[in-house]
Amino acid sequence: MTIKKLLVRKIAGAILGALAVAAIFSLVGYSDDGATIADYLRELAVAVASYLPATLLLQRLTDRDNAILDIVGITCTGSALSFLMKLIFLEGKNGIPAYIARSTREHSWKPFSDLAFHSVSFII
Repeated sequence: MTIKKLLVRKIAGAILGALAVAAIFSLVGYSDDGATIADYLRELAVAVASYLPATLLLQRLTDRDNAILDIVGITCTGSALSFLMKLIFLEGKNGIPAYIARSTREHSWKPFSDLAFHSVSFII
């Protein structure tokens, strides 16, 4: 397959993955009231902004034509980028400032170990 077809396939997969991730996080990530359309669009924006750069990065770094490795690589890289973007842009109770405030309030490093555990579970 040519490089252009591989890239188009990966971008289409990343967009479909972003739609799926946004739908899943919108369905299970909000309180009993459920997610609004704005919540879904926010999740979709973060997912697209994470999975497309992951796709372009892996396309640039690899020359292989292996769909399974592409899926795993894009999923892991995109999820890691998505986690970082959520910590930075969608602060709330799980944002970086909340972890720093909790760390200074408790005078311990435990919030950062919680953050590391949360990040690994999020990526998986």
